[in-house]
Amino acid sequence: MLNGKKIFVTGGTGSWGTCLIKTIFAKYNPAEVVVFSRGEHKQVEMLRMYAGKKITCIIGDVRDYQRMRDASRGVDYFFHMAALKHVPICEDNHEEAIATNINGTINATRCAQENDISNFIFVSTDKAVNPINVYGTTKLMAEKIVIGSGLKNLKTRFVCVRAGNVLGSAGSVVPLFKNQIDAGGPVTLTDGSMTRYLMLLRSPIELIFHAMNNSKGREVFVLKMPSVVIGDLAKVLVSEYGKGKKIQITESGPRPGEKYHEMLMTLDESMRAVDMKDFMVILPFVDPLSALRKHWGTDFINREYNSKNNYILSEGEIKGMLKENGDI
Repeated sequence: MLNGKKIFVTGGTGSWGTCLIKTIFAKYNPAEVVVFSRGEHKQVEMLRMYAGKKITCIIGDVRDYQRMRDASRGVDYFFHMAALKHVPICEDNHEEAIATNINGTINATRCAQENDISNFIFVSTDKAVNPINVYGTTKLMAEKIVIGSGLKNLKTRFVCVRAGNVLGSAGSVVPLFKNQIDAGGPVTLTDGSMTRYLMLLRSPIELIFHAMNNSKGREVFVLKMPSVVIGDLAKVLVSEYGKGKKIQITESGPRPGEKYHEMLMTLDESMRAVDMKDFMVILPFVDPLSALRKHWGTDFINREYNSKNNYILSEGEIKGMLKENGDI
């Protein structure tokens, strides 16, 4: 599928981008992988890691349309992963979040259309579902932009991939808790009863490849994931990572824009979504000639998915996942 193809990755030096590129080089022989990001030092590390591979790193910002357009000429697959993603940062810097997450996505879809790129894959988040914060709202708008672009231009296959929290990714809760344990505590929670979707990094990458293989265009692919109670996650880390240490766990109350429970799919979305065992596919409102419904079928799910009514990991299962990820 990707053999002999030119691949373009915005945000390619981030957690998702790094794993995607590693998987591409492990499974395929692409003509070239172009990494488009702002991280100079991370690009240097990536070039060293893949010395001898067909990889090019370009310093650039998705806010700069001309720079991205020129960098993505001749591309076959465009992976759009660049984003401002931390909820408190986006709350305090909403104009910057809009400029990167919304305007940057407009620029990316324009580049795909102007350069006649065949495939465009956008990585979204569970926080885009029924959003209450700036970050989630910008990602929901980005999803709408991508799907809308697919309705206007049938030459490019536009598809979204929606997933949750990656265990141990940069800026996520597990590294934060581990740093607090290393410092002697306390481990600080906003509210221990909150639930979140949790997954290993390989899972969303597998979903991306599912989307590339199976999409007809304009769908949102949603990864099925287990949930975790944040208080349970903290207790397991204190017990297993902080062995022998007396670490206190404290609660500070919810932050602005923070949900108690995340959602993967609204009830309205589920009325046009099909269950594909390991993932779900949300079809667009507008489906000319019912082409997607003919392809995916009409056995729709018809129920909301949120992290509270989902399968909740036990403390033993959390421990197993942390061990598998190398966190304990």
